[in-house]
Amino acid sequence: QRMAKKILTKWYTFQREYWTLFNEYLHTIEKFVIELLESQDFSYIYAPETSHDSDRPERRSYENVLLLERLREALLGTASSSS
Repeated sequence: QRMAKKILTKWYTFQREYWTLFNEYLHTIEKFVIELLESQDFSYIYAPETSHDSDRPERRSYENVLLLERLREALLGTASSSS
């Protein structure tokens, strides 16, 4: 039992450290992509500002990653200005 407990303790420690590093890695990639897109004149919107329970909701849940109304407006605005 002691050996099993030691193995489980090491396993849980490894998992915790792995997920911490993985989350830091994801954050680094996300920050890089946001900065890259902003340098190309894209706008970054902090997710809670558009959530279903915000003052100006633009999505039903956080699972809705595309803000379709904004996309539609951007496409129509671009199409109408080029014609």
